[in-house]
Amino acid sequence: MSTRRCVLTGLLLFTLSLAGYARPLPTEEADASNDMPMTTSSSEARQLFLQGRDYRENWHMPQALQAWQNAVQKDPDFALAYLFISMHTTDPKAEAEARATAKRLAPQASHGEQLMIQWFTSAKEGNFVTAIAAMNDLVELYPRTSRCSFRRAAGWPCRGAGTGDKICWSAHW
Repeated sequence: MSTRRCVLTGLLLFTLSLAGYARPLPTEEADASNDMPMTTSSSEARQLFLQGRDYRENWHMPQALQAWQNAVQKDPDFALAYLFISMHTTDPKAEAEARATAKRLAPQASHGEQLMIQWFTSAKEGNFVTAIAAMNDLVELYPRTSRCSFRRAAGWPCRGAGTGDKICWSAHW
């Protein structure tokens, strides 16, 4: 067999082996509904959470924290709001209490929220392998959303996501 034929056969086999890893492109419908659900019994708590998120993205940390604290007053079972309180409070006791509450409430939350809670609480507690696994699972679950998880994890706001070099999460959680 000639060298050229061997090279072409090798390239063909390599290409075919990669085909098994290929994923279909998501449809527009899937993209539109690819937002992580936010589990709360109160529309007011949801609005307060989103308001806090907006404050956070504009570096208004005291207002963000207050909005999330108000959200958990409206819905004491709002796990995601407790997580964000734990991530942004400067009081170590309040941080530990909010983190413990988020973990306790996680089973009642959506799968995406559970992964986010596991990601951030595990990282805070030094369980980095668990944190990274949860982060990867969350990104896999919501691959085309509008919040950048790597930048968010670093504490940086992110807007205009959607480019191939960014890993993102939902704008609607």
